[in-house]
Amino acid sequence: MVLPLPFFSFMTSENTTETTLSQADIVRAATNDPALTKDEFMLGDRKFPVVDLSYDDYLRFLTLLTPLLETVVGGVMAKSGFRSGAMLSPKDLISSLSDSLPELVSIVCNQTDETMTVEEVKLLGRTPFKLADIVMKQIEHNKIISEIASFFAQMLPVLKAALSLRG
Repeated sequence: MVLPLPFFSFMTSENTTETTLSQADIVRAATNDPALTKDEFMLGDRKFPVVDLSYDDYLRFLTLLTPLLETVVGGVMAKSGFRSGAMLSPKDLISSLSDSLPELVSIVCNQTDETMTVEEVKLLGRTPFKLADIVMKQIEHNKIISEIASFFAQMLPVLKAALSLRG
């Protein structure tokens, strides 16, 4: 018998919460079996499960999300008292993401159907809003924003300490 494991997620050391994963969540995470996922989306008349991205695809996905990540990280850094040149204008952000949305969705689809092409995604997706919705499902499924926030929550004290030593 496997007991549920505690899972800790945090934004800052003052805001730590504990949740417990169910047996089904543990099995889904361990196997990444598409049949066990709760997340799915329609593209045209086809249903796709949302599963965890493979390591290499996760890195490609993050790379394509760079404009969004720069905006989010730039905002977090600015609120924390750091200057950052990473802020993009809304126009630049939309332009950058609209070019990468079909490829991002292709990465998501390829986790369970390796034949899905970028051109087919464009044809079936029809609008950038539909593609953005699919990308958001993957971001939520992989908890990408939470992982980035957690990383920066851990890094900010180190950065502040390093900057105070220089000043």
